[in-house]
Amino acid sequence: METDGSTAFSSRIQTKNWLMNIFYYICKTTIEYFSMKEKDIVELITYDDLPDNLKFVADNAGLDAVKQLVIGVPGLTIYIPRLDNPRLVRPYVIKRINECKDTTHLLQKLIIETHLAESTLRKMIDELLGAKLLNKNPLPVLNRYQPVNQDEIFAE
Repeated sequence: METDGSTAFSSRIQTKNWLMNIFYYICKTTIEYFSMKEKDIVELITYDDLPDNLKFVADNAGLDAVKQLVIGVPGLTIYIPRLDNPRLVRPYVIKRINECKDTTHLLQKLIIETHLAESTLRKMIDELLGAKLLNKNPLPVLNRYQPVNQDEIFAE
């Protein structure tokens, strides 16, 4: 799939705005409690003063967001998962299955779209069916090792 530069730029702007909003709400009240000396120190921080990991945050969310993080959540370590994390993909799988009219090759499509292993998707689908979050069973009734015609998968 080919993406143009404007789509990537728009996505980056949305990410930047989203990150700035999060940082603003996290740090909004804590800034008021810092002494004037600490505020003066943070005010003088420049991009060149930042370590590499905070330069990445500054590039994507802005230097003000970095300053708010330094004040609001100093020492915090965060982990940002990849998009092939089953917990992040779960809402997409639910939506995709419930909106799909023909589930003939949906499992194979979901494997390709989400980059999850077939066993992981099957387990997730079983759990979702048990929780009654799906309105249909997308798992094929036939032998799961039956060869699939790849042209039929993308005919949608």
